[in-house]
Amino acid sequence: MTVIAWDGRILASDKQVTMNGTKFSTTKLKYLGNGEYAAMTGGINDCLAMLEWYKDGADRDKFPQFVKDNDSYSLLLVIRRNNLSAVYYENSPFAVNVEDRKIAFGCGRDFALGAMAAGANAFEAVKIACKFDIHCGVGCDWVNIANDGVMRVSDV
Repeated sequence: MTVIAWDGRILASDKQVTMNGTKFSTTKLKYLGNGEYAAMTGGINDCLAMLEWYKDGADRDKFPQFVKDNDSYSLLLVIRRNNLSAVYYENSPFAVNVEDRKIAFGCGRDFALGAMAAGANAFEAVKIACKFDIHCGVGCDWVNIANDGVMRVSDV
């Protein structure tokens, strides 16, 4: 799985993908080119299908059927830069509005939420989650959306 965190200004994600006991690195935080940023957690193939569906207009009738039908968990979080609002899609074409300013998803979410509750920003929270959850790590991507969308990549 992964860990993604949003604190109302910074969106952060680890880079680890785990497959059959092997971990490797991939980027799960994307700039969509229209003032929106997305982060993904769950089955990477399902997440990529959801991302493409969203980029193609998020037509409910065109949501990838295999994402709805399989038993794996997938989530696409979208942050809009113009008003710093967040929505997520969880194995379905229906957006859930996020009203909280501090949220986290994925395997390391509990560690990240605890870190943010203690004062960490989203990037620091992902780094902390990566220290404790075996399914998170291999680096971190983050973007300060409130600060002109400056993206950074960091080792964890």
